[in-house]
Amino acid sequence: MKVIDQFKNKKVLVLGLAKSGESAARLLDKIGAIVTVNDGKHFEDNPAAQILLEDCIKVITGGHPLELLYEEFALMVKNPGIPYNNPMIEKALAKGIPVLTEVELAYLISEAPIIGITGSNGKTTTTTMIGEVLTAAGQHGLLSGNIGYPASQVAQIASDKDTLVMELSSFQLMGVQEFHPEIAVITNLMP
Repeated sequence: MKVIDQFKNKKVLVLGLAKSGESAARLLDKIGAIVTVNDGKHFEDNPAAQILLEDCIKVITGGHPLELLYEEFALMVKNPGIPYNNPMIEKALAKGIPVLTEVELAYLISEAPIIGITGSNGKTTTTTMIGEVLTAAGQHGLLSGNIGYPASQVAQIASDKDTLVMELSSFQLMGVQEFHPEIAVITNLMP
């Protein structure tokens, strides 16, 4: 992994669980961040939150209390399903707290080159085909993003000998700032 020191001992809020939020929380915890997870689902209906709490990651569920941002977070990582007009995100940005996507977090820590695939249609097919081409060429392509496993989960196990092949939805790309894959593919654009 690369650039992990920028997260070490920093307070990070992960907003929204599901697969990508859980993966981001685990990655951040692994690289030494002080992680708080906030999810709208109630704790008793939220197996991912229960498991994270068992793993000693702070979890706040049942809503997105704005008071949570009184804590001095250095960073927020958002689940792609949480829109940017969410009051927590708006308040974080107003306070100057950077908001990263899970895909951007994966990019920042991955040693592997990244091929990013997006578009209106054909993302999964194209991602799968690129993975198969890499395999046929004797290389190790790791599929992630909207296909397979969350990008941050795959990025933490990838080495510079691997290639991350990421299927990326518009929701995953919205708000990225640093993310620059080595190869970018746009399958098509439709209204």
